[in-house]
Order: sequence, then structure tokens, then C-alpha cells
Amino acid sequence: MRVRLLTWILVLIIISVSAHAFGIGYPYLKNDTLELYPGQNHLFKVEVQNKNGEDVTAEVSVNSTIASLVGKPRIDVPQNSFDKYFYINITAPRDAKINQTYEINYVVTPVGREEGQIPLAVRYARGFTVKIIPKPEGIEEEEPQPKKQKKIPVWIYMPIIIIIIIIILVFIWKKSSQMTGRITKPRKKQPPIHIPMKKASKPRKTEKKAVPKAEHPFKFREGKTINTLSELHTALKHMSQQEFSHYVTPNKNDFATWTAHSLKNQELANKMFKTASQQEIISLIKNELFE
Repeated sequence: MRVRLLTWILVLIIISVSAHAFGIGYPYLKNDTLELYPGQNHLFKVEVQNKNGEDVTAEVSVNSTIASLVGKPRIDVPQNSFDKYFYINITAPRDAKINQTYEINYVVTPVGREEGQIPLAVRYARGFTVKIIPKPEGIEEEEPQPKKQKKIPVWIYMPIIIIIIIIILVFIWKKSSQMTGRITKPRKKQPPIHIPMKKASKPRKTEKKAVPKAEHPFKFREGKTINTLSELHTALKHMSQQEFSHYVTPNKNDFATWTAHSLKNQELANKMFKTASQQEIISLIKNELFE
């Protein structure tokens, strides 16, 4: 009887130790509520830790109408690792009403690598609420203003311009003297050289992928609308940095949100969410259109 009791105690200790070897961490939310205004985008970060134990793979799933997982649903978590994480992309609907709430639920399940991908005893089911609040006043004023460049005094660069003009005139004078000497000297007739003509190579055509039309057009603040990814690519190429900063900041990306919800291209949207550079977003869209 004592042997059986000691055996069960030992098994419980082993299960308890293995259960606490894996864990997750996430930002603190007051009353488990995240406040967003209509149209705001937010990336919710969840850390995954494996304090000791063996290497595991974490399976992640997100259940919500306004949120989706960024990246792959499986994360490799080696033993003694504390720097693994994943993001949940949350976008408050533009037509959401004030004080309206949405539930965000996600599950993290560790799976052993050496047991044929068998789920372990630990399973983390977490969730929080997104509450819609009024858009703060003056948020449009947070756009970065271009810095005014200082004008260089004329007396600084005028001598440099004069020196450059003198050098150009001397170069032209030497060239004209050489050309005059060549004209006065008789030239020997040389037999004509036959140069074989090469066949002109046909230009390589870049095949453009079919461009799907969005369910809802993207409307710019001046009233112009676009309906396809190709039109977005053209608009970004001709857009100023000041205008671009109105739609993309470190806390939101309206173009990525529209790409995910209206064009249904979540993979491209995830790539666009990771950058706030206008040129990088243009390159991502170009690769998607012409790959």
C-alpha cells in the first residue's frame, strides 16, 4: 500500500513539473478589456516560454470576427527559451458603434516533438474583450511634419560654381584644339570592317497575375476610391510621404487592413503589417502582382 502511494505521489510531482515548464505571457489589460476606436488596428503580442523540459511545438488558434493570427499556427519552442512570441492582428470595424464589444479568444497548446506530435497535458485558453470608444480628438495632428531645410548662403557656393565653369571651358578648349589638329592632318584610307549583325533578342515579357476586385473600395480622404491591388500600387507610387503617413503609422496600417478584409489576401496583409515604409509596401505589392 505504501509503495503504491509513493508511486502516485511521484507521478503527480513529475506531471506538475512538466506542466510548469511551459507557459505564456501577455500584456496586462485592465478588466481584461482593450479599448479601440473605429478603424483602429492593434497588434496584441503573446510570449511563449519553455523554462526547462524538452523541445516542444506550440499550436496556436484564434477565434474572433475582428482578429486573426499573424504568421503560421505552429511555433517551435526549444528548451530554455524565453524569446518566442506571436501576434494577434486586431482591427476595429469602421462602422462599429460606441461601447460595442467584441470577444477575442485564443488557445495555445504545446505538442511534444518526440511523441509523434501528441498534445501534452498543458493547454492555455485565454481571452479578452475589445471595447469600441470614441476616436480621440486631434489624432490627425500627430502626423509628422516635414522639416524645413536651411538655405545655404549664396556666397558659399558661388566660388564653387565659378571654378566648375572654368574647368568646363578649359576642357572644351582642349577638345576643340585636338579636333582642329585632326582635321588638318590627312588620314589614311582604311578598308571597311565588316561587323556581323546580331539578331535582336526579344524583350522578356513579365506576366501579370489576375487582379481580383475588392468587396469594398478603399476611399482616400480627398474622395478618390480604388478597387484593386494594382490601383493601390499605382496610388502609392504617386503618393507623397506626408499623405502616406496619414494611413500608415507605427500603430495602424489602413492599406494592410483593406487588403486583408476587402481583397481577402491575408498573407500579403501580414507582410504589410510588419513595416511602415512606403517603398517596402510598394515592393511587396509589386512582387504579389508580377511574381
